[in-house]
Amino acid sequence: MNRLLQKERSIVTGVPGTTRDFIEETVNIGGVPMRLIDTAGVHDTEDALEMAGIRFTMERMDDAGIVLFMVDCSVPLNDDDVDIYNVVRNREAILVINKIDLGDEGGVGGIVDRLKGLPWVEISALYNKGIEELKSAVFRVVTYQGGFGDVPSIVPNVRHKVAIERAVVASKRVVAGLGTGLPAELLAIDLKEALEGLGEIVGETTTEDVLDKIFKRFCVGK
Repeated sequence: MNRLLQKERSIVTGVPGTTRDFIEETVNIGGVPMRLIDTAGVHDTEDALEMAGIRFTMERMDDAGIVLFMVDCSVPLNDDDVDIYNVVRNREAILVINKIDLGDEGGVGGIVDRLKGLPWVEISALYNKGIEELKSAVFRVVTYQGGFGDVPSIVPNVRHKVAIERAVVASKRVVAGLGTGLPAELLAIDLKEALEGLGEIVGETTTEDVLDKIFKRFCVGK
């Protein structure tokens, strides 16, 4: 967390259980503001406070848009690591392999082989290595559908947002009309509106209002 924020926010020690409560901060990655939550590590403990922190960690994972699942490559994976992997393997998650300055390629390879299916990034938080690669990985997962795919999921401007919302509303009216037996000619009106909304985004529909906004925004003479 400290490396992503570029400041000392979390207390870091080699003692398990140092983080018992959560720490929440906002970080800007690639121009996208994100809420970052540092939670307690998951491990076996009899300490009541640590157990409460671990329960909270599991709850926050359920709500998270992305889980950064960090493992230590300088030591063998343990049962707690595998348990967390089984929780996050079917979610938006990035495997963050830390302490590459202490581990070796065989250790990293063994982790990747055992925790299959997750995109991974190798870092050394201590020496600030791999942090930019981690930021890039987070940005890709946030801004593209299906993890590391090619289809952006963030709407780039207000005009596109309005067009999408209009298309969604019109599409819902079409679905509702089909359910109630609305005549085809009336369904066609809503369907046309939905297609026009999507067409404005891909450039297949160019209304006079859209042209006016484009010309004003880019100062292009008609």
